[in-house]
Amino acid sequence: MKILRLPIKAQWYGKIYAGLKGDEYRDIKGHYISRFFEGKLDRALHDLFETELQCSDAPLADIAADYNLKVREYDAVELTVGYRRDAPKSLFEWKGLSIGEGRIEWGAEPGKRVFRIHLGNRITNTNT
Repeated sequence: MKILRLPIKAQWYGKIYAGLKGDEYRDIKGHYISRFFEGKLDRALHDLFETELQCSDAPLADIAADYNLKVREYDAVELTVGYRRDAPKSLFEWKGLSIGEGRIEWGAEPGKRVFRIHLGNRITNTNT
């Protein structure tokens, strides 16, 4: 099973765990580009790709294809509160990835485009 592992603040974990928040957000930055796309980019193309992701309304797969990249697929997303080994964590279905503005009530900055990780049902948890 291919799992995307992400640390998350307790406030947002609680909302997702309770079923009140269906997406998790991540900045459009190099670290997440490397986790969400398969392929290699040199530094100049990487910066251009990041800029295009922040500005374009085209589908992610189309943007990625222009750079000979592919959107990485996962089976599940594991969310962990912080970084402690014994922290609460849950596994959720991966429902896809998109780019857009997040909901302010879910912690998004107004007017800022982000990666939106779409979560499905909770699969397992070790909520302690």
